[in-house]
Amino acid sequence: MALFGKTKEEKTEAYLEARGVKGLSQDSYAQVQRIANEMAGNGLIKAGLALSFNNGVDQTKLSYLSALVEQNWLLINQNQQIIDELKKLNSK
Repeated sequence: MALFGKTKEEKTEAYLEARGVKGLSQDSYAQVQRIANEMAGNGLIKAGLALSFNNGVDQTKLSYLSALVEQNWLLINQNQQIIDELKKLNSK
């Protein structure tokens, strides 16, 4: 653990765990880590945009985009489970 908080890997693990994503391959984990790092900066931008919207249409669009991101985390997890099962079948 880092001296003043969590390491980058621990933060990524916590982020993934909060979304139910676990057991990723090293390659998938590296890709997800890049995505999580990219999205970390978007949190403040998203909050600022939500405060500046004058109408509900823009807020609705932002909510839908956030929902799509969360759905993608679910798909990543499901794809990894499928890959793991296929590897088990191939090793028999």
